[in-house]
Amino acid sequence: MPAHRLHSLLLSSLALLVLMAATATLAAPGDDNWATGFGVPGVLGYVEDTTTFGTDLVIGGEFPGVGDVAAPNVARWDGAQWHALGDGLDNDVAALVVWNGDLYAGGGFAGGVVRWDGADWVEVDGGVDGRVDALAVWNGDLVAAGSFSFVGPSSLFAENIAIYDGASWSDLDGGTNGPVTDVEVFGTSLYACGSFDFAGSALAPNLARWSGSAWFGVGGGLLDDKGEPWNANGETLTVHGGKLIIGGYFTRAGSLPVTGLVGWNGSAFSSVGTTPFLTNVIALGRWGADLVAADEYGSCQRWNGTFWNTIGIAGGAVLTLDEHAGKLVAGGYLTQIDALPTAGLAARSGTGWETLATGHGATGPIECFGLWNGQVIVGGRAGRIGNVPGVIAAWDGSGFQPLGTGIGYGASVEAIASFDGDLVVGGAFASAGGVAANKIARWDGAQWSAMGAGSLTTVSGLVVLDDVLYANGYWSGKQTLGRWNGVDFDPLGNSISGGVQILYGLGSYQGDPVTGGSFTSIDGVSAANIARWTGTAWQALGAGTNGSVHAILELNGLLYAAGNFSQAGGAPAANIAVWNGSAWSPLGAGLGNRVFGLAAHGTDLYATGEFTTAGGQPAAYVARWDGAAWHALGSGLDAEGHDIANLGDGRLWVGGEFRRAGDKVSARLAQWQPATASAVDPGAGTARIALRPAWPNPFTARTAFAFDLPVAGNVVVDVYDVRGARVRTLTEATLPAGSHRVAWDGRDDAGRPAPAGVYFAALRGTGTAARQRVVLVR
Repeated sequence: MPAHRLHSLLLSSLALLVLMAATATLAAPGDDNWATGFGVPGVLGYVEDTTTFGTDLVIGGEFPGVGDVAAPNVARWDGAQWHALGDGLDNDVAALVVWNGDLYAGGGFAGGVVRWDGADWVEVDGGVDGRVDALAVWNGDLVAAGSFSFVGPSSLFAENIAIYDGASWSDLDGGTNGPVTDVEVFGTSLYACGSFDFAGSALAPNLARWSGSAWFGVGGGLLDDKGEPWNANGETLTVHGGKLIIGGYFTRAGSLPVTGLVGWNGSAFSSVGTTPFLTNVIALGRWGADLVAADEYGSCQRWNGTFWNTIGIAGGAVLTLDEHAGKLVAGGYLTQIDALPTAGLAARSGTGWETLATGHGATGPIECFGLWNGQVIVGGRAGRIGNVPGVIAAWDGSGFQPLGTGIGYGASVEAIASFDGDLVVGGAFASAGGVAANKIARWDGAQWSAMGAGSLTTVSGLVVLDDVLYANGYWSGKQTLGRWNGVDFDPLGNSISGGVQILYGLGSYQGDPVTGGSFTSIDGVSAANIARWTGTAWQALGAGTNGSVHAILELNGLLYAAGNFSQAGGAPAANIAVWNGSAWSPLGAGLGNRVFGLAAHGTDLYATGEFTTAGGQPAAYVARWDGAAWHALGSGLDAEGHDIANLGDGRLWVGGEFRRAGDKVSARLAQWQPATASAVDPGAGTARIALRPAWPNPFTARTAFAFDLPVAGNVVVDVYDVRGARVRTLTEATLPAGSHRVAWDGRDDAGRPAPAGVYFAALRGTGTAARQRVVLVR
């Protein structure tokens, strides 16, 4: 892997000004609605090389951006914030170098080597026909090496290494017969390492020297434990203490026994001190006067010429080590270094490591959301959510917090519900908080506990109706919906049958639980992939669907079902349909592929899944239905979404496998802020109040309204019926500026249940007012 390069520290002030003025790809309309903050403390991918350009740090690798700044595969750090370099590059950046005041990058993108002109990336004179993994400057020329056969516009034959003088490419005596992974200047010669036997006509096992006119082998080369080159290779080169330092996968350098690290003084190999903590070194660099090295196991060591010191143990391979502004910068597949959670990138100064970016994203797919005790609960298959290890965490408004010791890595959380004051989670796990719990568990705020005998299959859905908890699973030998009896789950009838025989979605309709999945009957009742439990028996919803149902949602008295089907009720319906109590209907032209999640915001329906079209128009993995047509959410996501939820704060939470939401880096987690309800505008100069739509809406037992106050003041929130009669005062108080939330339990001021119907929440503040509609269902 590329390691230390010869970096120019000089850059003209004009070039630097142009660099700072460059911007990334323009955002699509609506991308401003996607929130920042859900990137990662580094990169969502890996870093392969770094360099200093002017006074800035530049990193390259495979990533959509840094922190939550979109910057595909290459990015610049000015000491305070990250910036994109134009539109970035469309494949990994493996090598970076500064030559004649310009920044060059090599990698797996078209052409293999490009120059940054201050506004865009420009291919270097036809480039190469493969990839470039190493760049260096030698005798005033640019050297490019990697895995390619031809260079330049005339397709000059130059296997795996070539040199560019600013006007044309030249080969180096034909090159090598295998890939070159790194190049370095030592003395007056150019050295190359990799996986090859010959350089030009010289026998040079995995390590070769170019004199300017011919290739030479180096001390017998890099060999395996049998003295052969076949199972050995060089990975990285640097210069330290008057020697060329070589790292890689080899156990002999010539006749000298080594463990993947050796020095060359120009005439003989020698060991580089003695350390039991380095094996198969894949990154080398310099930090001050010292040599730094990292091996494939993440051990980072520092050599002062006399002895080695451990400076970090990384979770994941370190691919590059380099110095910038007095700090050591490490890049690679890092998930942490020492006790510091990070993502692909970290820096060290003094005695400790630090991140160079922030973000609350996740390292693995997010599957579900829930609300408990005013906190958003996030579950999935992640190794870490924010800085919380495991697959479940609680969002407190500024960051994620653990729930005890949670549910560990390797498990999954697929469903979340609030029940009887506790948090209930379902999924695929064997324990929670160290307590045995078979795929379902509850958290009371202090400890985890099991819920009965649990389920034999993944608990894929949870819903609470009239203080009763229901769960999709396998209960007492029956794969069906289970109902909690206070001790264990009772199966509601016999198992599902037909289809793939699996349950996915769970929701409700008119107070009854509705389950969906892949089945043709449940408890002996014919029901195609979706069924309703009436309290005493299962009931089909018409002819159901001709494919699996993954998501179920009730909105405005209608039931929406989505999944992987082309028909509902025997009529065409592309992956989503609506049930009015007697018949199914499509939602326009539907969605172009599977749907995994549904949510409501106001009267609009939102969907996420594998689709890239909605209503026949582009909509990347997430879309909105306004009752008549589908709409994209800005430029959407860059990969599938698994769940979408409205948790009462006016925002929509989206989870899945994506790395970007709109023009922001969002690591498997994103927030979409729909347009807030219009407040009454009292005129110029007066601050406006934003009252967000009620959630849930419609509701049966409880709903909530969130609102934002731009300034402190007296606030009154009343509920009125359609005749304009006041039903309930929810709050009347002097409140500080900021976000607030009030709830309504569906009762009037006297505590009597209000009748079913349409109501309006009206908010009045100093000189301003706003209102929202809500439907109470009995």
